[in-house]
Amino acid sequence: MPSLSTVPRRRQRSEDNEDDDETSTNSSRDPTPVSRNLGNGKRRRLPIQDGADEEEDDGEDSNEGSDEGTEQTTPELTQAGPGPAQTSNSQTRSLANGEVDEDGYKPGAIVRIKVTDFVTYTSAEFFPGPKLNMVIGPNGTGKSTLVCAICLGLGWGPQHLGRAKDPGEFVKHGCREASIEIELAGGPQLRKNPVIGRIIKREGNKSSFTINGKQASLAQVKKLAQSFAIQIDNLCQFLPQDKVSEFAALTPVELLNSTQRAAAGPEMIEWHESLKKLRAEQKKLQLDNKSDKDLLANLENRQEMQRVDVERMRQRAQIKRKIEMLEHLRPVVQYRDGLKDLKQKKKEKAKLQKELEDLKAELEPALRAVNAKQNYCSQLEEVVKYKKRCFEQADRAATEIVKKIEQFDDALKDFNNQIEAEKKSGQSYRQEATKIQQTINRLNRELNDEPAEFDIGWYNERIKEKRLATRELEGKANEIQQARLPLVEELKSKNDQIRRAEQQLHSLASQSGQQEAKLRGASQHSYQAYKWLQDNQDKFEKEVFGPPIVTCSVKDPKYANAVESLLQRTDFTAFTTQTRNDFRTLQRALITEMRLHDISIRTSTKPLENFRPPVSDGELRSLGFDGWAKDFLSGPEPVLAVLCSENRLHQTPINLQGISDETFSRLENGSISSWVAGKQNYQIVRRREYGPGAVSTRVRQVRPAQIWTSQAVDIVAKQEIERKILSLKDEVRQVKEKMDSERSRLHRMGEEKKELDRERATLEKEKAEKQTALINYRAIPERIRQQEAKKKDIERLFGEIRVKVIEIRGRQDQISIQKAKANLEYADAVENLRTLQEEVIQLSIRRIEGLSDCSTLTERNQHHKERLEEKYSEVKAANEDVAAQTEAVKKLLPLANRAAQAVNVQEDLRELMPTLADHTLVQLEADIDSERAHLELVQGGNVNVIKEFEEREKQIEKLRNKLSEFQNQLVEYDHAISEIRGQWEPKLEELVKSISDAFSDSFARIGCAGQVTLDKAEDEEGPDGEPGGSNFDQWSIQIQVKFRENENLSVLDSHRQSGGERAVSTIFYLMALQSLSASPFRVVDEINQGMDPRNERMVHGRLVDIACAPARNGGGGQYFLITPKLLSGLVYKPGMRVLCIYSGEHMPKDYNLLDFSEAIKRMKAVNAKSKGKGRAIEDGTLRSNGDVDVYA
Repeated sequence: MPSLSTVPRRRQRSEDNEDDDETSTNSSRDPTPVSRNLGNGKRRRLPIQDGADEEEDDGEDSNEGSDEGTEQTTPELTQAGPGPAQTSNSQTRSLANGEVDEDGYKPGAIVRIKVTDFVTYTSAEFFPGPKLNMVIGPNGTGKSTLVCAICLGLGWGPQHLGRAKDPGEFVKHGCREASIEIELAGGPQLRKNPVIGRIIKREGNKSSFTINGKQASLAQVKKLAQSFAIQIDNLCQFLPQDKVSEFAALTPVELLNSTQRAAAGPEMIEWHESLKKLRAEQKKLQLDNKSDKDLLANLENRQEMQRVDVERMRQRAQIKRKIEMLEHLRPVVQYRDGLKDLKQKKKEKAKLQKELEDLKAELEPALRAVNAKQNYCSQLEEVVKYKKRCFEQADRAATEIVKKIEQFDDALKDFNNQIEAEKKSGQSYRQEATKIQQTINRLNRELNDEPAEFDIGWYNERIKEKRLATRELEGKANEIQQARLPLVEELKSKNDQIRRAEQQLHSLASQSGQQEAKLRGASQHSYQAYKWLQDNQDKFEKEVFGPPIVTCSVKDPKYANAVESLLQRTDFTAFTTQTRNDFRTLQRALITEMRLHDISIRTSTKPLENFRPPVSDGELRSLGFDGWAKDFLSGPEPVLAVLCSENRLHQTPINLQGISDETFSRLENGSISSWVAGKQNYQIVRRREYGPGAVSTRVRQVRPAQIWTSQAVDIVAKQEIERKILSLKDEVRQVKEKMDSERSRLHRMGEEKKELDRERATLEKEKAEKQTALINYRAIPERIRQQEAKKKDIERLFGEIRVKVIEIRGRQDQISIQKAKANLEYADAVENLRTLQEEVIQLSIRRIEGLSDCSTLTERNQHHKERLEEKYSEVKAANEDVAAQTEAVKKLLPLANRAAQAVNVQEDLRELMPTLADHTLVQLEADIDSERAHLELVQGGNVNVIKEFEEREKQIEKLRNKLSEFQNQLVEYDHAISEIRGQWEPKLEELVKSISDAFSDSFARIGCAGQVTLDKAEDEEGPDGEPGGSNFDQWSIQIQVKFRENENLSVLDSHRQSGGERAVSTIFYLMALQSLSASPFRVVDEINQGMDPRNERMVHGRLVDIACAPARNGGGGQYFLITPKLLSGLVYKPGMRVLCIYSGEHMPKDYNLLDFSEAIKRMKAVNAKSKGKGRAIEDGTLRSNGDVDVYA
């Protein structure tokens, strides 16, 4: 269980007697260093209300907290001293000014974190320091879990972590809920430190919040966090492990927005948003103005062209209007016709219903007899069922009696068996008594024969002499054996050397042996690692491949020079793994355990088919190339994939004949950036930021191949190995001669020892026989007494057996009486069962007769039933017709109502309505067809020409008025933008300059260069020479860095700099914000993973300088640096705190029992004694360049 030991030097917080200042049980039980009582003076309450703040969607249930009711008590914070409550802006200004409490914590800094059943933790508590907190520990112990606790505990969602989707997934496996408790530094404005609690339930994915032990909503928690300028959603403040790549992927525009949020006041963000909004509106206005002018001219021309056709179209419109009105009134006519049909169908339905009732009355007497017979059969069926249940019950009772009788029989058998067993026991006792009497008689005879006396001292002396002689021989033999051990080891060593030399001699004649020899020549450590790998493949999840020297080969030797010119030394000697776990296993075995240094390990993350060439094979052949570099290599696909990833073999073509100038020009302007032609290796460098013509070419000579070549056997090396084998065999012969001499001496000593052992065994046997005879004679009287006592016990047991047999026979008689009673009960039960069986049979016969009568009556009335069912069907069909017609009329009613409403509104429609009073639907359709024929006679045109003409006239007038107002609006926008820009731009330039100074200073301290600039996006001048405006939404921050002396400053991106260089730039930029930001703390998770040791050491030193600097110098902010590894000899300063996270199966349930500081002190003391150097840690504090508080 991961755990943290308690911290012994925390101050206790005195209790507050007022009810309104109650905190949670956990908070009162675990006081923090910065919690303090400021007296019982007068104070004001700062209510946390549900304001209009926007809540971000974090994927949680909407019922978080306790916001279900409107009458919930609002959690409150107390403010020390009189005076109005401070706003979040004023508190932000105090944070930026470096205001801290007496323990060094800025308001809003994290004082304590406690988690229960959260991810990997069962229970843990963290006490970070006010400055730099280095959280270290092996992978998987829960370092990043601390980052997750900070994010979720302060009210933000899991999407800011880049891990699980729902908060419920952070509950420890097997638990129903998890709890997080975070105590923030309140600063001098608050009497107590606010404590935020969150409980996450796995079921339903719900959460509840508390502030100082009182229920609170998510909005209240976020408002409290934001009042301390905490921005978990800002990557400039909170950079978890899975968001590091996201920060690196921020565009310059996004970086400017994040920087303003982290380091500038809220008014800066508001000004920027206002400028972007005003400029967008201004550009839209300008664009609309241009389009309006063009539109006005176009509309005026079109208006004159269409004026002639308008009159003709108006006549056509009148005809179309009449057709439209007739179409509109069609539902009214349809409704009238449908209503008439419905009335007719209802009359037919009533007639059929009356005929059905008459038929039912006519047939009722004939159906009555059938119903009566059916009721009779049903009653008989119920009686039969009842009697069957009685029969089954009686049968079960008889069965139980039979079981009871069987039990009595079993009991009688058991008693008989017991009697037989007792008789057998009595017989055995009688036989044993006879044997005992015979033993007594034999012992009396032996007592009369007294044994001869013997001298035991003489025997002991002789045996001792034999043992001493044996020990002397064994000592001499051991000395000879010890002397032979070096000879045995030497013989084994020589034989191993001969075997290896013979293998080496054999490998000289094979291709694989030659390649292994080349690997040994290139890197002795890589050769040793390769040999180890061949014997330990079973330790890996997937196959691990050796260096390309031995695993790959060139398909055609003539391309060996070209292919090898594309690779470096480490490419030939690198090992290839296919999983991250195998990478760690191989790294631990070779570097940690075997202590090999000249080792290179790479992981294949993409399959070979993913590495595709930039052009097709046909286009490549048209350029005169033979193929791509990877096509000339054969070997395992993961190894080839790594070579393609590292050296772009899939993008580099090869030609052995050279290329023409025309082909070179095509390649220079194409997508291929490197190739091998003839004896030259070409590489094109394109700098697109300097324009399309910024292209440079680097040419290198292709050297002869040294690795993948076919060479003859080295005769000198072969002769040297053969001479070595002969020399070793001669040495082996000499060692064997020495060992044979010693072996003969050991054989002679062994024979002497065997003779001594035989003589000693004879003496011991003779002594034991005489001593045993004397002891047995002296023990005869006691043995006689024991046999006589045993005889008396057997006689007593024989009497007890007779009593037991009499008792068992009495119990057997009682069981026989009970069995007789049970037999009588069984006879009564069988008689009752017979009676019930007869009754069931009689009732079943009567039921069968009733069913037969019922069937006869049913067949006789079948004709009546068919007539009745036929009439029922007719009535049902009539009902369905009425229902269908009713439904159709209902559907027509809304349409008819809408048409009637339109009649009341439209004058022309109201005049037409009376003329259709007697029209049927057929007549209405005829009128519509007539008007349509009339419409076809009138020449047509654009159907909307009249409407367009009138609307265009209005639009022309509107555009003329709009254009007259345009200039006034532009002046107003220019004035508003200039006023806001005059306030925002100087402050932004000053902010960027401060960041750039700090950023440049950090790079200068590590021997590199860097700067931060503000890129202002401006529009081009207009066609009439008017100045263009600024695109404030495209303003951005450009980070430029230089890591090598021969380079110029270049923009930081994923193409120019490596992952480690981007990591260094990222952490330096975050540190540059330290003195400018109002954020009370920052979190950076495993930012050093991609750095090499040099960069990591320099970055760590710079981070220590900034984080541990006094607040007046711009430092002192709280930092969380999470890392699974640390280099040795790093810089330390006062104020740092190291949180060591460790876990394991031997962790105690109560982590308070651990004292990590004491463990370190003991370890240092042991090392000092064993090595004669070093010194113990005093008070759990390591002194190097400063002080480090080590917390476990």
